[in-house]
Amino acid sequence: MVDALATTPAATIVIPVTTDGKTPREGSDTPPEAVDLSRQLAEQSARITALEHELEQLSAARDAAEAEAGDARRTVAVTLGRYRALLLASSDNVPEELVQGDTVDAVDESFRRGRALVERLRNELEAAARQARVPSGTPQRRAADLSGMTPHQKILLGLQRKAG
Repeated sequence: MVDALATTPAATIVIPVTTDGKTPREGSDTPPEAVDLSRQLAEQSARITALEHELEQLSAARDAAEAEAGDARRTVAVTLGRYRALLLASSDNVPEELVQGDTVDAVDESFRRGRALVERLRNELEAAARQARVPSGTPQRRAADLSGMTPHQKILLGLQRKAG
């Protein structure tokens, strides 16, 4: 006979329980509905166990994939740092601060802009230096400009050159 009802914590399925704590079985004087419920409970419990096991496996696989992705990110960062260093070594004129980026394309673009900036500055400085250039050595000799001198000054200059 059925004396009490029990429920499982995972679901609210009502299971008839006999006085000795056992679930009803076929062939006893238990109603067929109770036997069907017991069978369904056993199937659902097995399904829950299988799903919990599958969840554990998937969680472990996710953790492994996250660890692998972290390793890959670190490898990419190291490789990108080496690539950046090689670019900077190939051009002594581009300042390190101008070459930045998290991807190869970003590093290439910042290096290209840095190289263009250095080239533009170099051209501007060379142009300014050409404009301010003073010839080295003594200037070329040429005759003194006498057009602005008075006749008296011209006579004195001639006497000084003759005397000296």
